[in-house]
Order: sequence, then C-alpha cells, then structure tokens
Amino acid sequence: MPRLSIFVKALRDLRWQVFWYGVGLAAMGALVVYVYPSYSDQLADFEIPEALKAFIGEADYASPAGFLSAEFFSWAPILLVIFAIMAGTSALAGEEAAGTMDLLLAQPVSRRQLVLEKLAGFMTASVGIAALICLGWLLSLPFVDIDMSLGKMIVATFNMLPLTFFFGAFAMWAGSALPNRRVATGLVTALAVVTYFVNFLANLVEVLRPLRWASPFFYDNGTNVLPSGVDGTKVAVLLGLFCLFAALTLVAFERRDVGVLTEGPIRLRLGWPRARAGRPAEPRTSP
Repeated sequence: MPRLSIFVKALRDLRWQVFWYGVGLAAMGALVVYVYPSYSDQLADFEIPEALKAFIGEADYASPAGFLSAEFFSWAPILLVIFAIMAGTSALAGEEAAGTMDLLLAQPVSRRQLVLEKLAGFMTASVGIAALICLGWLLSLPFVDIDMSLGKMIVATFNMLPLTFFFGAFAMWAGSALPNRRVATGLVTALAVVTYFVNFLANLVEVLRPLRWASPFFYDNGTNVLPSGVDGTKVAVLLGLFCLFAALTLVAFERRDVGVLTEGPIRLRLGWPRARAGRPAEPRTSP
C-alpha cells in the first residue's frame, strides 16, 4: 500500500464536506462584515439583555469585535462540532458499517497507523475549512469601513479548531468503543447538546456557574477572542482532551473485534429462549 494512502483516502472522503462547510461559513462571515456599517449607528445605544450576554459573552455589541463575535463566532463553532461528529464517527465506525474496514486491514497497515492517518485526515480537513473561512475575511474586510484587522480574524477563526479537534477525537473513540456508528453518533451528539446548554445556563444563572468548567464549550472562548485575545490555558485544556481521546481511540481500536456491523437498533436480551423455526417457543413453567 502506498505511503499515507489512508490519509489521502480520508481527505478524499471529506472533500465535499470541507468545501460546503468552508464556503458556507466564509459566505456567512463575509455577509456579517458587509452588514456591520449599516447597523453600527443603531447599536451605539443598544442594551444587551442578560440572556444575550450569556450567549455572546461580555463583548461590546456595538463594537466591531463584539458584533462579529455575536453574529459569527457565537454559532460557527457549533457547525464545526457537527462536522467533527460526522467525520469522527464515519472515520472508523462508518468504514466498519460499510464493510470496507476488513479491506483496509487486509492491506499491510497496522491498526495504529490506520487510526493515526484517519485522525490526521480529519484534522487537515478541519484546517481546510478554517482556511476557506479566512478567504471570506480576505474578500470582505479590505472593502468595508470596519476597525478590525485581518490578523485578528484569522486568529479567532483558527481558535475554533481545538474544540473541533476534541469532538472529532471523542467521536472516533466512541466509534471504536461502542457497538456501531448510530450509537456513537447519539452519544457524541448528546454530549455536545448537554454541555452546550450547561455552559449557556452557567453563564446565565450564578448558582450554576461552577458547572461551566465541565463543558468543552467554556474552553472554546470563541466570543471573547476578538475583544480579549486567545486564552492559552483554555486552548491547552482542549488540546489535552484531544490527545487523551486520541490515545483512548488507539487502545479501543486495537482491542476491537472488527466486523461488519449493522446500523439497526440495539436489542436487549431479556432471558426468554428464542423460538425454533416452525414453532413458537414454549413458555417456562414453574416446578
């Protein structure tokens, strides 16, 4: 097998997702930049409700940094998390469900190499989406009267990647440790939804404030990057979690009994004997 062929295959499988996610987010980002001058005067005396502050952070909504944070960087990480869940669960569990995992492992490639190249392909695809988003800034910022540097926008864009990497690694681990892709997708999606709302409610309700430390979205810090800069500690936490689940994926996939899995529901065995062909099972009777 040619060197890095699995890495190339992973990129090829994700090429259209990278294109559409990247182009879509780039277009939305450019649109936000272009509409800011039309709203800048109206936002000068705008009072931000507490619920909106919990969503967009403490940035000044009337400033370019606050407006772009609220209108783009408050929701763009959610779309990247969705991409990470789809790509992460399809990397291993998707191959197994499609029946192509046996073909890959039949080649002269170790399981460790397979996981690492799949992971590298996902990370490269995520960087590609971020690069396309930056293309949107390049096509909008120089042509609009807005006090915001292109460098800060690029930094804020790539700051979304650690959260994306974490959810991608977690999704790959779930696909290796759980029965099939459907179960893995459900678990990772539930984690994303619950932790997102935990972080939102913790910013809104004082008594819940300590819970935000348990949410990966708290460490994303996306809405505060433009006004305050990158928080290196939070980035380190997300990258540490990414490395942890990447290592757990290697262990789980090494131990996995690879087979062609179905995408059907999980059936629990309740203890009754199965019926034989042609006649129903006889009920148990007490002695």
